[in-house]
This record gives sequence, structure tokens and C-alpha cells, in this order.
Amino acid sequence: MSVHSTTNTAARTPGWLGAGSLIGDGGMGTELEKHGLGASSPSCWRSIEHPQIVERIQRAYVEAGSRLLLTNTFGANRIMLGRRNSPHGVKEINEAAVAIARRAAGDGVTVLGNISSTGTEEHLLLGGGGKSSQQIADEAYAAFREQATILEAAGVDGILVETMSYLREAVLAVSAAVEHTKLPVLCTMTFKVKARAGGQEFRTYWGDGIGNIVKQLTDAGACGLGANCGDVVDEMPALAEQMHALTPLPLMFEINAGLPVLNERQETTYNLDPQRWAEIAAAVVDRGARIIGGCCGTSPEHIGLLRAILAAKASERGVGK
Repeated sequence: MSVHSTTNTAARTPGWLGAGSLIGDGGMGTELEKHGLGASSPSCWRSIEHPQIVERIQRAYVEAGSRLLLTNTFGANRIMLGRRNSPHGVKEINEAAVAIARRAAGDGVTVLGNISSTGTEEHLLLGGGGKSSQQIADEAYAAFREQATILEAAGVDGILVETMSYLREAVLAVSAAVEHTKLPVLCTMTFKVKARAGGQEFRTYWGDGIGNIVKQLTDAGACGLGANCGDVVDEMPALAEQMHALTPLPLMFEINAGLPVLNERQETTYNLDPQRWAEIAAAVVDRGARIIGGCCGTSPEHIGLLRAILAAKASERGVGK
């Protein structure tokens, strides 16, 4: 196992990561809830159990303006599925999800295979369960390699490693995908923010800073970096600006619709209205993001409003020429 790739990142940068902004999709789990499929089972299981609903959601995103879809494979690695006693296997879920996304995408829409955490961040740091941290790292790398190669064989255009809160695990995932596939690999981390003299400091939940993240993920072979989910919403434009100043790589941001709250029916809702979300997302593009989409709580409505704002901005720039 290697965690330091010598792969030429530029050689893997695809045409869809070229100039101009690319609108991604939005939340999957919260959309599944709207279709009566609550959080009792992981969202990735729905690609097997309710493929028509998953496809309907993804088609709605494309109709709203998404030109990039993520496969419904969040948590669909061997370790996470084992922790949840999944009745469905890694290959079964990932292949089904790619097929669904491909049908929904049609022509001209990019499909990225979604890879996320194994849920073993604490053990990666300290060891646990009778295993050293290195043994746990080796197992995580093997799980990421397995999922990445299945996604590649199933026909995705690239890999997105997302919602990573611990840099060491993110490097393992990116390295496994880079070293065992021929696909472009992007990675988005989850941040929190704290005030500091003269500005804001962004760190992951495990304390990783932006500079170290940019260096290590670039060294691992990522061809795009960014952020998604977490406590950082209003501050996303500032985060994008700081990351843009540190790397020439394309930036990808998936912004959640604020923070989750329970309504009177004990349903999870989010506290940021679609218009405000779209304004924040458009500001992130202004600060340097190339790919922009939604995370928890976002819907096709959010994506449609973002598309309208970006189109209006493009029109204004054209008028000014």
C-alpha cells in the first residue's frame, strides 16, 4: 500500500473539469425521506430496494440543471456495510447505483462514483479492537480500493471522495482510487470554523488545516479539492477563497441547506431557505469554485435557483463586454 502517489495529476484532468462552472446535484437522503423512505436504512441500500425512486430523484436534479450526478453509494464500502449488517454486498450496491445514475444522466451529464468514510476515524488515529492504527489503515485502504475498482468497471466518469473529516483517511481513499484506477479523483473535506484575529480559521473535525490538506491530497494525486457538509455554510465563500489561494486545482463545493432541526412531527428539516442557499452557492463560485452543488437538505428546487442565478450572472458579464 502506498499513500503517496507519483501519478501525474494533470494527465488525469478530464475535459469536464475545464473552464467554467459545473452545477452538481443535491441531497439524496433528505429527498428519499420525502418519498417515504426514512433514515431507518442507509441511503445506499435504496439503490437495490427502491431503484425507481433513486432514479426519479436523480432525473429531477438533471431537469433542474445538474450537469454532474453522484452515485448513490455514500457509505457503500465493505467496512461501513459490515458495521450496519447490510443485506446487500459492495459490488451489488455500487453496480446498481452506477446503472441508475447513468440512466438518469443521459447525454452530457458527468457521473462521479461517491466514496465516503469507513467510520473508523478514531481507530485510524489510536488503534482499537485489538488492531494497530496501521492495520486499520491497511483495511481502510483495501476497502477503498475495492469500491473504486468496482465503480470504475461499472462505468463512472470519475471518483469523488467526500465528507471526509480526517485527513489521513482521505489520503488513504484518494491514494487507493488513484493507484488502482485510471479515473480522475476529487476529494472534499468537511470543515468547522472558528474565529481568529484577522479572519476565520477552517479545520476539519479532527483538526486538519487547509494548507496541510491541500498539500497531502495533491501529493496523493487528487485532481480537484474542496468541501462539503458540516457546520460551515455561511462561511463557505471565505473557505473557497482561502483554498483557491493555495492551489491551482479545480475546487468542488457541496453546500448543505443550513443545519438540521426537528419539526413538530419529528421530521428533519434544514434552516436555510432555497433562495439564500443559492445566493451562498453562487458566491462560492465567485470565490473560485469550479463545481458547485448541494448536500444535506438541498433539493432540485435549490439547484434550479442556483442555475438561474449563475445564468443571470453570466448574462450580465456578457452585456458588459
